[in-house]
Amino acid sequence: MDALAHPGVRGPESILGRGKAQASLVLGIIGAVLGILAVPLLCSVGAITLASLAFQEMDAAGVTHQTPGSGRGMAVAGLALGIVAMAVWIPVVIVAAILSEA
Repeated sequence: MDALAHPGVRGPESILGRGKAQASLVLGIIGAVLGILAVPLLCSVGAITLASLAFQEMDAAGVTHQTPGSGRGMAVAGLALGIVAMAVWIPVVIVAAILSEA
């Protein structure tokens, strides 16, 4: 991004929280896709936590949803995938625990 053409607007590489947003998205995808029981739950917790931290950093830096390349969309996607993976895998773990006792 040309700083002279857009004074006061930082480039995407300098936006706080973008790395956490990317990591949240990756963990959310892994948590939603993998079928090994412990991995999706751990990845889902990581995705939700990192998305929350990314939102906090972006809010503190004044980054809005309209800031180009902010990573806010990745954080939202990571959060959503983390929640969906938790909603899917927690019942699976509960059923597996019940069936293993029987």
